[in-house]
Amino acid sequence: MNPEELKEILAKKERVNAVIKDLVDTVTKNDLEKVKSIFEENSSIIRDVVTEVNSQSGTNLLKCSTNNKMAEYLIEKGISFSAAVTKAVKRRDLESVKSICQINSLIAKDELSQNPEPLESATYDHKFNDKIARYLIEQGANPNATDHLGRYLLHLQTAQGNFEGAKALIENGADVNLINQEVKSYQNLIIGGSALKGQTALNFAIRIYYRHKDIDDQKSDKTLKFISYLIEHKANLNIKDCNEMVPLDIAIFHNSPKIVELLIKAGADLNVGRKKAEGVLKYAITEGHIDIGKATIRYILEHDSHWLTTSNKPDLLNDQQELSNYWDEYKAQVKELHDIVGDRIDLTGDGSTRPIMRTVSGFLDHESRKNLVKSSFISSAEAPENFCPRKLAVISVAAITCALALYFLAPLIIGSSAGIGTQLALGAVGAVVGGGIGILTNVAIDQCYVNSVTQKAD
Repeated sequence: MNPEELKEILAKKERVNAVIKDLVDTVTKNDLEKVKSIFEENSSIIRDVVTEVNSQSGTNLLKCSTNNKMAEYLIEKGISFSAAVTKAVKRRDLESVKSICQINSLIAKDELSQNPEPLESATYDHKFNDKIARYLIEQGANPNATDHLGRYLLHLQTAQGNFEGAKALIENGADVNLINQEVKSYQNLIIGGSALKGQTALNFAIRIYYRHKDIDDQKSDKTLKFISYLIEHKANLNIKDCNEMVPLDIAIFHNSPKIVELLIKAGADLNVGRKKAEGVLKYAITEGHIDIGKATIRYILEHDSHWLTTSNKPDLLNDQQELSNYWDEYKAQVKELHDIVGDRIDLTGDGSTRPIMRTVSGFLDHESRKNLVKSSFISSAEAPENFCPRKLAVISVAAITCALALYFLAPLIIGSSAGIGTQLALGAVGAVVGGGIGILTNVAIDQCYVNSVTQKAD
């Protein structure tokens, strides 16, 4: 580039900056006619002016606008609504974001729903502002949107470790179980990117954990907490990716025992993925993870009833005495509970019976577990002892209270002419209603007890 060309470029840039300064002053003064004249008088460079204003470092001209017509004209001339909002987001300037959206209310919803850039910027951790993210979604931004490369914002922020932003997306409507279809756009983003199709946020988080687990304890702990958060928010533990791998397979492949144990305790189906239950047991024994081995043994005995009727056990346990002993101990406990209820419920059946077995997982002593199964899953007719003094007391108190209440309130309800016969009749009705309330109260108390024990087991 010769000196003359450089001089010409610098002069043009100086002129562009001067026009932008003039526009800022005029837009701030709300002088629409003068703004129009500036555009017309500088038509030869107006494209450069618009490009500069829309750039990341450019002046936020729409922010200066306080008038709908002014904003409409600027947008008509090429000033980008999304770029203006994004710049305000990056400065964490909620008031400017609101101002731009309100002045451009007629287009804000469509612009925000079609262009994910403002929401993407708002959910990066280093620029994160929960109020801005929530406001953008309220104004029409799509929490399930994809970026310009086809990556879901939830996956993008998870894969980049922007967990606060990912949580904001989930808490404002993003589907925690979104499954990606695009492959190439993930290749440079995360380990194993060449095969990242059919992934969920949970899968990405497991891979991020592996990246940090032996290098950065702080980041790995943060990732582990986010994985627990995803599970709490109903992340599907059994979705298969393009390689027929479920989250448990990915955790085992990346040798992440903390996640393996977390997934098993959260109820992952060990027979859905590629490893299957005995494959998980082999991993536990090979890597020396006793807790995972015990969790897997519990799963096998809870879900495969044929082990309860045979003296055999998996050959894998032959060289692991501690787990072999645990198999015998736990099998005896499961079989005893199974014998208690007989054919009335299948303790080793489908997922609906899983909460029963969680109470057998070492969080209560065995006698308490047996009593829990008896009281929770056998009717009073089958187990008269279930009709305990507490239940009788609750029903009696409720019936007597309601009977007395209606007896004494009868004159107020019917009038002073109510006779003793009417009062007694209302009292009897009250006793029946109170008895019903007492029965429902007992059911609620029983359910609360079962739920509290299940939560402890979780």
